[in-house]
Amino acid sequence: MNYTTADRLSAYMKITTPTGVQLTAMNALITAITKFINQYTNRTFDKTTYTRFEVDTERGQTLVLPQFPVVTTDPFILERRNSQINEDHWEVIDGLYYTLDSNAGIIQMMDGVYLFRGRRLYRVTYSAGFSFDNVSTFLGDTDAADIEVAVWLIAQDAWKNQGVPSNLYQEKIGDYSITYQRPVKGTTGYMFDNAQAIAILDQYQTINNPGLLTPLQSI
Repeated sequence: MNYTTADRLSAYMKITTPTGVQLTAMNALITAITKFINQYTNRTFDKTTYTRFEVDTERGQTLVLPQFPVVTTDPFILERRNSQINEDHWEVIDGLYYTLDSNAGIIQMMDGVYLFRGRRLYRVTYSAGFSFDNVSTFLGDTDAADIEVAVWLIAQDAWKNQGVPSNLYQEKIGDYSITYQRPVKGTTGYMFDNAQAIAILDQYQTINNPGLLTPLQSI
């Protein structure tokens, strides 16, 4: 789901919501920015259910979920593979053996209980993200409201500079205008480059290296 709407973006930019082809273009821009934010942060902010999501683990007592916050009103199931090979044999781990920090998406095993080190030895069924429908409720109504602001900041720049290459910017004085060239690698080197928006997104950025295990840790 997109992280804002054309009506809300237009209200932020203090313009009339476009129609026809321009509305199509604005919605496409919002979709592109939403995808950029997901890629930049390694996060998905709209509520999503992950069913039997398999994870790699180190030997230890902590498992960090890739998406958070966890929706505590939805089912949460942690399972362990009962095989050393890729067989579909699983057992549910009783909630008595771990605690869940739902805001951070961190599973902490209780004293004396350890996770095994391996690939896809555990799987989790859970929901994470923020609930909104872009009709009566919006991302801006949730604890991730500043993500919608980031969309507005980026979209405003892009909308005002339609048709202008991303490494150029224009300045107009009276009837005269001049186009300057700036370094291609502006603030971040990304397609969408607004310093205020990037500062917001950096607070949510997570590192995601699927399939990567570090050298075996001693306990």
